[in-house]
Amino acid sequence: MLFWINHQFRQAARYGGFTGGVVSAEIREPRTDRWHFALSGKHTRSDWFIMRGVDGDSEEPDDQPEFSTYSLSAVADGPLSDRVSLLVASSRRHSDIPLVRRERIGSTTYSYSEDEQFRTNENYFVKLLARPSDRLRLSIDATYAPYAEKRWRAAWADSDWEIYNEAYRLNFGTDLTTGIGILKAKVAYSQSGYSRDTDNNYRYSSSNSVTGSAESYGGVGDATTENRSIDLAVDFESVPLSLPLLKSVSSGLAFNAATLDMWNEDAVGDVYVESATQILHTLTSYAGHEQSKSLRTLGYYASAELGWGRLSLTPGFRIDYDDYTGNIDVAHRLKAEFDTFGNGMLRLVSGYNRYYGATLRAYAFDRFRPYFNNQWRTTKATGLTTQTITDRVGVDYSYYAEGLNTPYSDEVMGGIAGGSGGLSYGVKAVRREHRNQLMNNSELQDDGNYRYWLTNDGEGSYEGLSGDISYVFDAGDWGKHSLKLGAAKSWIKTFNGGYYDNAYTESNGIERDYFMVYYNGALIPRASMPADNYNAPLVITLTWQGSFFDDQLRIYSVNRWRDWSKGLKRDTRISSQTPYGTTSGSNTSASSYWLSQTGSVYYDAYVKGAIAGGFMSDLSVEMDLFRSKTLTATLTGDVFNLFNASVGTSAAEDVTVQGRGYYLGFRCDF
Repeated sequence: MLFWINHQFRQAARYGGFTGGVVSAEIREPRTDRWHFALSGKHTRSDWFIMRGVDGDSEEPDDQPEFSTYSLSAVADGPLSDRVSLLVASSRRHSDIPLVRRERIGSTTYSYSEDEQFRTNENYFVKLLARPSDRLRLSIDATYAPYAEKRWRAAWADSDWEIYNEAYRLNFGTDLTTGIGILKAKVAYSQSGYSRDTDNNYRYSSSNSVTGSAESYGGVGDATTENRSIDLAVDFESVPLSLPLLKSVSSGLAFNAATLDMWNEDAVGDVYVESATQILHTLTSYAGHEQSKSLRTLGYYASAELGWGRLSLTPGFRIDYDDYTGNIDVAHRLKAEFDTFGNGMLRLVSGYNRYYGATLRAYAFDRFRPYFNNQWRTTKATGLTTQTITDRVGVDYSYYAEGLNTPYSDEVMGGIAGGSGGLSYGVKAVRREHRNQLMNNSELQDDGNYRYWLTNDGEGSYEGLSGDISYVFDAGDWGKHSLKLGAAKSWIKTFNGGYYDNAYTESNGIERDYFMVYYNGALIPRASMPADNYNAPLVITLTWQGSFFDDQLRIYSVNRWRDWSKGLKRDTRISSQTPYGTTSGSNTSASSYWLSQTGSVYYDAYVKGAIAGGFMSDLSVEMDLFRSKTLTATLTGDVFNLFNASVGTSAAEDVTVQGRGYYLGFRCDF
């Protein structure tokens, strides 16, 4: 593995911008005993899966009814000298997805053929570690991660586009051990983004709800996005202190500067929607546009570990500032643990923490793409054409954070944990109060446009119960085993409408109004809807890991049972079943994009639904084909959804996990 995963509790004050729990992933250090090499690979394909709920005609790329995927990786690490070691790694994951392509060979003539989309993700990594002395440690690591994909929409002829992304990261770090503690410092630069290259920037679409005919071709233009970020951090952790109460202290400072540059090519959307009574023609012209956004954040934390007999306390705090909101947020952190018998068999754990989220900062990178909208309505009975929208300028959805507070969550946690011999257990209860959550608001102005603003009126809560018990034992000739049984249940009370989802979206040239929705057939504010998942189900898990024949055969089984739950789903209907029709105007194809009374905008439509529960089991098997002191060759196999269960993944009908599937791979360590 390239990463060590550590669950951090004592230094929880170090982390911000999240709600509850801390998992820290760190790149492992190169080994120094000798050089180690590892090669691994894995392959699967649609022929090895029982496919459910996919497009049998192989037209929709989101369904991926046919695919072939392989992944390869190589890792080498070892010493360059007594005090210098090196780790290099590379990986490649590639998928081919055969799909139907629709091409225009005339003004109204099309040809259909099968072609292959692809997705390719690569990673190249190097880490150099030097120890000039026993007290000083220096490291440098670099990452290069290119990504490429090719897509098209089967319903849009000549709509091909390709995505490219080259991500870089360069990190310098140093650890200095002193007589009072360890001082750590790092500086990192990262860059990522994407480039979308399309065949053209003109898209035509027409649909007729009377005849059921539809025609569409063209693309949406080129676009680029570039993210650049600089991180600076300094941390100090003291050595264990021999004081009556104070056992250790830690503190740190972190700075981040991020910039987002965006560009869109000019583009045109030309859409005709015909019904029995009228023809609606919408022409949307997007201007070429460049924009740049930036955000700088500064954070400081401090914590201490106090001990008195069997009782330990970890108080701390974290202060965060950013130049977008101008807010200074002070979060308290506190953990208490009492070892009842002094031997770890029964530990009482509790905590009281505040976490400030990063939701408000996301608005610092709001994207705005200016456009002009014109619309004409032709009444078939009279032949009269009326321009209903004239040069409407695209609304800038950018928000200003002045006067807004940063959303936060107050968490109270309590539990017990312990163990003896091969048995360990834990039970935990958590309650979080979400306050100052963001709510999107809108108001129709006299000029026909909306005014948008944010408030801190949102609030919610989370309550969760979880527990687990595990047992490790040696059965002699029957192998070594590890069993773990866990259960979790939660209750969520929140709101829908404060999420960062109000990006510009259009369908058939018609703009979406994000702030209003159809819910159960009635038009209401989005903020008045229930949350997407407001009844988290009971989940019971049983995992088993077995090792046989001197660890030459290893089996790992994960089994989960999940109760039924409720959630929101798209309300898809044909055009004539909605109040004012859909953006497609089709009476043969259902849509959840319902038009407004004037037809100038559309709203998302939702309805309450159920998410099917059930039992699922995954199985992994590893068998060493050859093993020596210097070389191990291993065959790996994974079975996804062993018993072919139909467990729901959303409230939408017929949306379940895929059926049984197989993965075959290898690993070679030497």
